[in-house]
Amino acid sequence: MRQKPDLDVRLLIWRSPLLIAASQGFYPHKAQRWFRRRIVEFRLDGPGILGACHHQKVVVIDNQIAFCGGGDISTDRWDTEEHFSGDPRRCEPTGVIPAPRHEVMCVMDGPAA
Repeated sequence: MRQKPDLDVRLLIWRSPLLIAASQGFYPHKAQRWFRRRIVEFRLDGPGILGACHHQKVVVIDNQIAFCGGGDISTDRWDTEEHFSGDPRRCEPTGVIPAPRHEVMCVMDGPAA
């Protein structure tokens, strides 16, 4: 970002409840403090209703191309297109095999972006 000081970066992060933040090892308030000293606009979204979360990610680059979806980048979220229950390839170091997942992403370009 030092090489491109006019770069516009904005983050809107879900203000997850403490129990969920602890289970994921990501604390939004700590991240917000870290970003205060950087040229990134960082905001926390409302927590929503109990048990709900907004799982969508959106990336827009130069108003030309956009990516949108719920893809999780986490060790317990990997899956195959077959979504077999108990697939040993999803086995974590603890021996636990997480449940299958189905995530959807899309890409848009032109005026839609």
